Amino acid sequence: MLKSNWSCTLWEKEGAAVQLQFNKPIPKSARILISGCLRKEAAQNSDSVFNIPLTVASISQSTGRGCLTQFAYCKQFGGSSAELTAVRLAVAGVTMSGSNVSALTVTVEVANLDGNDESTVYLDVYTDIF
Repeated sequence: MLKSNWSCTLWEKEGAAVQLQFNKPIPKSARILISGCLRKEAAQNSDSVFNIPLTVASISQSTGRGCLTQFAYCKQFGGSSAELTAVRLAVAGVTMSGSNVSALTVTVEVANLDGNDESTVYLDVYTDIF
């Protein structure tokens, strides 16, 4: 596991670049996998709003750019598509440690987020190289 319970509160970080520091450096050729959830509040035991299944992140080896995850969710069950909030955690770049990657710079992109929303993304980050 590269990182456990990395969190990002959407309204605090919207439009900002945040660092996702790994526990250990990995080769540029390694695949990054993520899983996690979106919680209603910053507390780790708050209600889960959306589950993020185990997914291979789409990151270009040549540019270091891509996407960790993207999803849309509705705050109310049965709500209309106009009430959807869209979230994208884009990879803007990597931090190198020698010839290995030690961190990702993640840009938080959110559409249609209520200003009072305290939704927080929690991610576990894995690699296919041990």
